[in-house]
Amino acid sequence: MFGTQMHWITFVILIGQVLVLFAQLLFYLSRPNDRSRLRFLILIATFVLHNVLAGLLPDPNIPLSIFIQNILTYGGGIVAAIYLIYYIYVEFRIFPFKFLRAKPLSYIMGVSFLVSFIIPYYFSEDLQFSKRIFLSIALLLSLIFLVHLGSVLLQLFKKKEKKRSKYFKHRVIAGFLGLLSITAMIITVILGDYQGVQQSIMNFGLTAIITTHILEFITHRREEALVLKKLQEKEESVQIQLAKEFVEDVLLKFEKFEQDKQYLVRKITLFSLAKNWNTNSKYLSQIVNTRKGKSFTQYINDLRIDHFKERLRTDEKFRKYTLIAIANELGFSSPQVFARAFYKKEQIKLNDYLKKN
Repeated sequence: MFGTQMHWITFVILIGQVLVLFAQLLFYLSRPNDRSRLRFLILIATFVLHNVLAGLLPDPNIPLSIFIQNILTYGGGIVAAIYLIYYIYVEFRIFPFKFLRAKPLSYIMGVSFLVSFIIPYYFSEDLQFSKRIFLSIALLLSLIFLVHLGSVLLQLFKKKEKKRSKYFKHRVIAGFLGLLSITAMIITVILGDYQGVQQSIMNFGLTAIITTHILEFITHRREEALVLKKLQEKEESVQIQLAKEFVEDVLLKFEKFEQDKQYLVRKITLFSLAKNWNTNSKYLSQIVNTRKGKSFTQYINDLRIDHFKERLRTDEKFRKYTLIAIANELGFSSPQVFARAFYKKEQIKLNDYLKKN
């Protein structure tokens, strides 16, 4: 296509992914603390890179040796596959066996690629021979991951939890399709060079993941618009009815917020958190007030103080910190602010507490 080796199917897939990548980049730049969005952005970028390399290379018209071009092509596919597995690990909080984690997998695939593909290809100059050796190893690994992660994802799919969004199961299915597409693509490459078919299969799982993200995003924006409309109308006789699915999603974000100890970040505010979560500060405050039973400031301070007490109990090195260092690590602007917040929660002066502990 256009005088290159790229198949029209690869081109169409690439255009779609570039558009999604651009939209996600703008979305992330407006909310740079959204780690999940960043991982999704990187995932799309790795597939865009893979599709560009797989579509254009190898090409004898490009002033680069065919040997290097083939290494780049297969290397791009490896990076995309490994990052997809890492993405599934993190998004679904899967903790696999040590040798199945992303970093060991990267080492295994890197060494396998060098030993079973690059070196044989360099000495034999036989691409098909080297490809079969490497893809046999890659297929075995992909089957291991498909069985292992597939069983974990199946358990997540069957597990019923009220806190989870109704789109959680859709994302589980999309994650499994991503794993399945890797295995299917490897089998297709072993059978022959069919770029259109290979890229369709490889990108099928990512397309499913992108689709679930878009559907979830649209649904949340509709629910948010409904809540904002009620706020604007100022219905005095009716309490603010937050959309159930949206509230559940926000509560999940608060759960992750606490697990990741993001409350230790200095100068965190209700407005900045609402911006990062692409929501409205007014009903984010409403959720904290009704579900946590306190103001946002009190909620953050209480988390910091609980963290302080736990660190004081378990971390000998932490006990030797100065008050300034402790306040700074907890995210307070000064020791005085920390002391006031501590007294408000514990009803005991900070110095007295430290003497007793």
